Amino acid sequence: MTLAAIPTPTSTGQHFLPTVNSSPSTLHVLPRITPAPSTDDYPTQVVVALTTTILIPDYSLYYDTPISQFSPNYQALSDGSLIASPYRLELQQDNGVLLLLSILVTIFLRNALVSGNYLRRIKVQRKVIFRMLFASQVIAFVGLVPKIASFLTPRVNCRSVEIVFAISSTSTIVLIMTGIFGYKAYKCLANSILVLVTLAILTIGAVGVSLADYITLRDATRLTGNCSRTDDIRWMRVFVVLQLVQSVFLCCCFLFAVWKSRRSPVARDRISVQLSMDFEGYIPSEKNPRVDQWDFGHEVLVSPPQSGADVHLEVPTRQSSVQEESLSLPSSRLRPRRTLQAEDENSLRPLSGPAASLAPSTFSRISHYMPRLFRTVMKDELCYTTMITICCAILAVIAVVGVTSEGLLWFMDWACLYWAFTSILATHSLGRAVSRHERESMLQAAALHTRRWENERDRTTSADRNFPSSNRIRRTANGASNADSENPFDDARALTSSYNDSMTSSPSDTPSSPQSLSSTSSPPLYPSPTLQFPTSGRTTPLVPLDSTAMMHGTGFIIDRNSSNSGSSYRLTRAGT
Repeated sequence: MTLAAIPTPTSTGQHFLPTVNSSPSTLHVLPRITPAPSTDDYPTQVVVALTTTILIPDYSLYYDTPISQFSPNYQALSDGSLIASPYRLELQQDNGVLLLLSILVTIFLRNALVSGNYLRRIKVQRKVIFRMLFASQVIAFVGLVPKIASFLTPRVNCRSVEIVFAISSTSTIVLIMTGIFGYKAYKCLANSILVLVTLAILTIGAVGVSLADYITLRDATRLTGNCSRTDDIRWMRVFVVLQLVQSVFLCCCFLFAVWKSRRSPVARDRISVQLSMDFEGYIPSEKNPRVDQWDFGHEVLVSPPQSGADVHLEVPTRQSSVQEESLSLPSSRLRPRRTLQAEDENSLRPLSGPAASLAPSTFSRISHYMPRLFRTVMKDELCYTTMITICCAILAVIAVVGVTSEGLLWFMDWACLYWAFTSILATHSLGRAVSRHERESMLQAAALHTRRWENERDRTTSADRNFPSSNRIRRTANGASNADSENPFDDARALTSSYNDSMTSSPSDTPSSPQSLSSTSSPPLYPSPTLQFPTSGRTTPLVPLDSTAMMHGTGFIIDRNSSNSGSSYRLTRAGT
């Protein structure tokens, strides 16, 4: 803003003449203000006329309509970008895939930590199944890391990413279905050859189909930047069908095992923590049960009774998680009375899990809404494993049917869901086995401790019974009258008690002279400790008294009195 003196013009007709003011008080001072710019001076919209030619190298990869009927449709974004409909569709799909992969990584990381905790807690020698579970979860977690990295950076080899992802998924499913559930079914049916051959054929077929899928794999970079497969995935579809067949077969195996063991005490042993020999009808075997270190699943099931009159149960080897030096317990030690069986079952049932909590568990809260029969089935480990295999079969059916239907989930999404749920169910199934082993180990340790204490007590009693008479005399002279001493740790309490007894004895009971004592057969004479009782102890040796001590009358005489009730000994001082 500037200030200036502006003369005021006057008008005299058609001529304009300046007027000179002689006085400065007649000047008019006016400001010069710059007007503010309007919105019309700065445009906010730009119209761009584009004329270009676009080449689509793989038309069939993004569009399904025929080329002759193709009509491009582009959507303009606010920054001037143009996107087509395939990009919008892939962006929505990739957001869902990234969310699914994040959930899978979290699940497999949690399962890896839990299975590692199982390896630490379980105290068995053969941990093959637990190592398989831990390896499968670690492989699954490692295989998902490159897949997620492809969303973050485009500078990755998509073929390597897809091969690692395919290997991790197929390996995990094979380890879980064949290595864990298949091995359990094989052991439940008494090492059935049919189960072994069928599982071997299905596993070999799954591995062969997986190798064919790795060879024919084709990869591509999607519009959003991540990696994907561009082949028809026909071998992976065959792999899912084989898993469906294997799941149904394992489900049938466990259902047959449940039906076969419906009257077996071993099956009921999985419901409670009582030993199988505690139930009525148990016939102990001739041989002592062998203590194995590998029981992480189900034992070999027994055959049903042949007839109603002759009930013969073939009880298998009881397997436990006791240490190798532990011995098997006799059935007489572990068979409670029938009247106290229900009380013992409730009192001996410990809390499940490594740490006890006063808060109700999730299963306890849910169990209030379950029918009683279903709760009983869920407590039985064999029936619980059967329910898990049924769920795996249902998931396999959903995965096979879901790939043929048009929906939001792609084929690999259905396969990943099957992959995740089987891992969760397998981890929880082995968790039940670990908890059972901890309960049985606690009961076995308590029973073994009681048995060893009883054996030690019996051995001490038998040793006292067979002790020689001379040793008994020494024990009487050294260690009798323990209750008379006020200090139980005084070494001289036995000698002091014997000396007091001898001093208070009647004179008529003692011999008149040492000569009469030596002329007759009398008990051996022991030397006197010369009244230095604190220097003697239980381990102080006692030697026979010589003739010199007998002449001087220094020493003690052990007199034996025989009666109908037995023999007794009395220690008297010589020469008194």
